[in-house]
Amino acid sequence: MLAIEDPQGGRARLATVALAAVIVALLAFIVLSAVLDGTFSAAHLWSAASLMVIILVTAAVGLVVVRHQPRNPIGWLLAGEAIFMLLNIAAGGYAQLVYQFGYHDLAFAGLPALILSQLFNVSLTGFPLVILLFPDGRLPSRWWRPVLAAYLALAVVTVLGTAVAVLQVAIGHHPVLEANGNLASLAQGRTAWAGPARRGPALQPGQVRRRPDRRRLRRPPEGRR
Repeated sequence: MLAIEDPQGGRARLATVALAAVIVALLAFIVLSAVLDGTFSAAHLWSAASLMVIILVTAAVGLVVVRHQPRNPIGWLLAGEAIFMLLNIAAGGYAQLVYQFGYHDLAFAGLPALILSQLFNVSLTGFPLVILLFPDGRLPSRWWRPVLAAYLALAVVTVLGTAVAVLQVAIGHHPVLEANGNLASLAQGRTAWAGPARRGPALQPGQVRRRPDRRRLRRPPEGRR
């Protein structure tokens, strides 16, 4: 007898490959941006190791669930979390190339990258959802629906608020990025209202370690060692 392949399994396999390709591409760009701005070193890799381990483990678990249980939203949430965090780090590297190192050929996407780079806490929004939906991807009861709706609405408001605040800071001015990737003067002065939005719906300030300090990781000149 001829074996008949499950169409659902074929789509799940294709989705897994596509998600894995996106993850590999983002990792490659992160490495490339670090090479271009001169921060790629053993010290840089070591300082970023803990965050990268978390991201890669999250991605691996998500891809396994997507491959074997494509109808379970937990797999998609975990894979999406990993991609969003990598996208945030890659966007930060892209923004630094444009606004700090003068790669003007990349300026066409500088503003979107700048906005994405300020959404690290928002990228963690999916983890509480994974806990809520564990293990079968369903809410514990229908009473959780309004809570879920409010949580997702808060996440959307956070993204929109952060985007508006970044535009206020960036348009008509030269954006200044701090060593940890944060946009200087964001959530200060005329954008002070964006402080709560910058924290994100998932975690409070101080609970998340941001990207490594690029300037501290830069190798000193030979005469200063």
